[in-house]
Amino acid sequence: MTADALNECTNLLSALPSPTQPWNEAALALYVLALKDWPDHVGRAACQHAALNCRWRPTPVELREIALARFAPAPSLESVVEAVRRVIVRHPPEERAAAAKRIHPVAARVVDHLGGWGAVGMMATEETAAAVSRALPAQVADWHAAEADSLLAALPEPAGHIGTAPNGRALEGVRR
Repeated sequence: MTADALNECTNLLSALPSPTQPWNEAALALYVLALKDWPDHVGRAACQHAALNCRWRPTPVELREIALARFAPAPSLESVVEAVRRVIVRHPPEERAAAAKRIHPVAARVVDHLGGWGAVGMMATEETAAAVSRALPAQVADWHAAEADSLLAALPEPAGHIGTAPNGRALEGVRR
């Protein structure tokens, strides 16, 4: 993250109240450490979301969750079930894992958790949906935990991003 973006983020965070942690040099150091490797647009978006939607200053872990929810959302149950069905019908067995990863990495993780493509291919339609619904929450959590750093570092800037103020000094002077 650039120094300007990091300054904007920490200025925003310092303006948010916290019931337990006052804003001081230790808090500043913690947030700088947590945000320093994020892309500018991800950090800005997460901090802007926190400022607009959080009652209290989020912890660095909560900011990460905000960023992941915004930029690496978990697929819906219906989309994973449909992806699995589509892959089984359209791809030969040796291509299924790669095809599922192209749709969403969580789809491949869910199938692996359920015993692989052979096991899932033998399930009835209703059984597939029930098995995916049981496996999906844990696989999404594992995927986010395992991939959070690389996901946050490699995310493209979304279309329609607001960005900073025209002079590039969006929140200068908020923290005094």
